[in-house]
Amino acid sequence: MDKTDDYLHKFSSYNKLLRITALILRFKHNCQSYKTLRRTGPLTTRELYDSRIRIISLIQLDTFETEINLLKKEKSLPINSKIISLHPYLGNDNLLRVGGRLEQSHLHYNTKHPILLPKDHVITRLIIQEAHHSTLHGGSQLVLNQIRQHYWIING
Repeated sequence: MDKTDDYLHKFSSYNKLLRITALILRFKHNCQSYKTLRRTGPLTTRELYDSRIRIISLIQLDTFETEINLLKKEKSLPINSKIISLHPYLGNDNLLRVGGRLEQSHLHYNTKHPILLPKDHVITRLIIQEAHHSTLHGGSQLVLNQIRQHYWIING
């Protein structure tokens, strides 16, 4: 188990993981910048978003490294890839997203092109747990609909 996996396995909730990662990224930023550019106070929405992007990119690099490298080189995916049927592409945030027919719809970008997540990852389980709690312990279909507004879990 490498250091990244060790770090990701330490948290019992996705929200806590996001906030602590945002604080670590803030500390890194403050160490690299002048006194006048330092960030203080409560975490901003942007810092939490950057934290989320960083965590998801670590998960995707760990699971879909071959596919991401091929897409960066603008090559086609191998036929035996488990995500080829989802027509994946790299979004502006360099995250692996689902492509497809919804491109022409009037849905929000994250709903049209959800972020791909592996099925058996600890962070995926934390995201499912967070959605389960935010839907007030709703059923599986409600939780899945909540998750699919932002994420697409392989074989979810």
